[in-house]
Amino acid sequence: MNQWIWVIVGDVPPTYIPADDATTPFEALDGYIGALEEWVEAARKGKSVANLIPVNVDANPVNAEILAGRLKFLDEKILPELRG
Repeated sequence: MNQWIWVIVGDVPPTYIPADDATTPFEALDGYIGALEEWVEAARKGKSVANLIPVNVDANPVNAEILAGRLKFLDEKILPELRG
């Protein structure tokens, strides 16, 4: 078992990712974005988010769009900086 974890916090839903699942900052953030994109799609369609990454807001289209904008920023502006 790895003794390290990635912790993601800020103006996005907080989470932690075991370092065994993501060995670099890029992998951690990329996986986080992907997991939240699944939540966004389910919330947009009114589907259950019970088995997805926890987000502490109601799963509805309005909240999905707010989160989608933040994820787009992370994907376009932050993730490329971690690729190196």
